[in-house]
Amino acid sequence: MTWTVRKIVSDISIDDLTLDNGIENKNHEQFGIKTYFAAPHSPWQKPHVKRK
Repeated sequence: MTWTVRKIVSDISIDDLTLDNGIENKNHEQFGIKTYFAAPHSPWQKPHVKRK
């Protein structure tokens, strides 16, 4: 995942990321971009997540 995030950041202009608290984001320090985490049970804090 780290490689993918770095590739995306190099291709387009991204200032920061808002992530959920999943284990897949455990290496967020290696992404090379400012990262924030949404509060649990708050999907509106992640703007591009499909809402039910």
